[in-house]
Amino acid sequence: MIADFFREGAFLRHLRRIRRSYLVARDALVESIERHFPGGVLSGMECGMHLMWILPDNLPSAAEIHRLAKTCGVGLYPFSSAAAHEYGAVTRFRDRAIVLGYTGLSDDEIRQAFDRLATLIPVNGSMPL
Repeated sequence: MIADFFREGAFLRHLRRIRRSYLVARDALVESIERHFPGGVLSGMECGMHLMWILPDNLPSAAEIHRLAKTCGVGLYPFSSAAAHEYGAVTRFRDRAIVLGYTGLSDDEIRQAFDRLATLIPVNGSMPL
């Protein structure tokens, strides 16, 4: 059964479909971050399932953004709680990085989540309009 799946090319078709889906979701995530919260750094764009967002200085800490996101039903996780381990400089990412998984979401869901976040996250210490 599994051998037929590979032999008939179904696995390769599945991979192409999944890669396209992940690319659309990743692009929606990147566009949403850049539109609402420019100035940060995105790492892991080529990895396929997660990005790490290093927050720009004008945004609150990763822990505060996590707290605000929970209030509007958005799941994003500070690096410190994302089952990640930092080697070397122990505090390099801990307070200013968020891990974003996007493979289980549609591009519309991602855009809507960041639209909601933009109404809650203060930029430069002030509340958004």
